[in-house]
Order: sequence, then structure tokens, then C-alpha cells
Amino acid sequence: MIQMSSLNSCRVYERLAETECAAEGIRPGGLALTERAVALCGFPQGSRIVDVGCGTGVTLRHLTGVHRFSAIGVDASSHLLHQACFENHDLLFVRSIAERLPFPDAFADGIFAECSLSTMNDPERALDEFQRLLKIGGKLIITDVYARNAESSGQLSCMPVECCLKGAVSRTNLLERLSCRDFRIDLWEDHSDLLTRFVVHLVFSYGSMDEFWSRMGLKSVDLNEMNRTISEAKPGYFLLIAQKTT
Repeated sequence: MIQMSSLNSCRVYERLAETECAAEGIRPGGLALTERAVALCGFPQGSRIVDVGCGTGVTLRHLTGVHRFSAIGVDASSHLLHQACFENHDLLFVRSIAERLPFPDAFADGIFAECSLSTMNDPERALDEFQRLLKIGGKLIITDVYARNAESSGQLSCMPVECCLKGAVSRTNLLERLSCRDFRIDLWEDHSDLLTRFVVHLVFSYGSMDEFWSRMGLKSVDLNEMNRTISEAKPGYFLLIAQKTT
């Protein structure tokens, strides 16, 4: 079942969703990091969970089927949600941008944003929405790319492609954003090895990263310059759990 709101889409994720790379979700670590986060948060059965940037519904299916949570998937892409609904007839999906979620205050016990915060047009506004949506004591789970070289992170925003790398920020930047919204950081774990494995998998699947970017539609882009920008930022990957305190 799908409900509607207003939005735009993220093209790289739409293209990846059509490949075998999306079998366990379009992100490094797949469901392994999801499961680790669930175990650490200790949500009881029936907890109300919102998966923001749910894509084709891989995590949502896991949260409802394995853990018996009352979970809702949200995504901005009609393409991904139609695929999600086709594969998961019994799950609830809502088409909406994260910056304007169609739920009341203190609605959720937990929010998952798995490799999605960095793709949002206005992550500051999205974090405001997460804070509004969570109950006091509710948990925000983020897995995403970050820039280990903070000095070069600003260059990523100029990349000519809509993907998680373009919105990656430094660890310090993200923690400051959360702190000023009264989130307490319960966990930060570096999982950059999973990003490396994901990239290796893409290389094996496509032959090279240049070919991957070409398949994603970047046929007239200076890939050498783009790859240099990415390399200088030293992308890493993390799992973060934060709790709403007030």
C-alpha cells in the first residue's frame, strides 16, 4: 500500500535498485548493520519505526517480518516505491520528502536513515523533522558515508551526481548538527571496511568505477576530476545511534 505526498527522486539509487547490487539494500553492510542497530537499541515488539529513505523496502520487510515492529517506509522516489509495493504488498509505504514528513509530533519510537541523510536536499531540515517525529527517549539510527578528511568535504557538494557522496560531511559536522537538536550520541562506529567491500563489489560487477559512473548516466563528466575529489575527501562509513533527550 502506498500513500502520497510531494517530492523529487535520487537517480543513482533508482538505477542501482534495478541491479543485483540491491539484493540486501542499496548501501554498504546491507542488513547486517540494520540488525546490529536493532540489537543495540532494544526496541520491543510493536515499536513504531519509520524507515526514511526506505528504497525498495528491504529494511522495512526485515523490521516487520523478523522483529514484528509496526514500521512505515518513506521515500521520495516513486520509481523505488512502486518496486517496493510490487515486492511487499502487505507493507505500508509513504511517498514524501524527509524535510516534510506527514506524521504528527512524537509519532515514532525509532527512525532509520540508512545511507539516506546524505542524499537529502536539506539535511538540516530533515534532522529537525526527525527530532519532531521521535518520542522523548526515541532512537535515531543513521548509517551513511562521511568525509574522513574534513578539509576536503566541501568539494563533494560540487559533484555532478546525486548520490550519498555528494552530501557526505565530516564526523564533527554531523555530531554538532545532532547535539544542537538535543540528541545524545549513544554510539558511533566506523565501518569504513564495509564501504571498501561495497566499492570492490561494484568494480567486480561493472569492471571499473569509471564504467559504473558511466552506467549511472555520467557519460560527459570528467571522471578523473570527480574521482580525485572523492579520493581527497577519504570517504568512510559509519553507524550512529542517537537518543532524543527533550
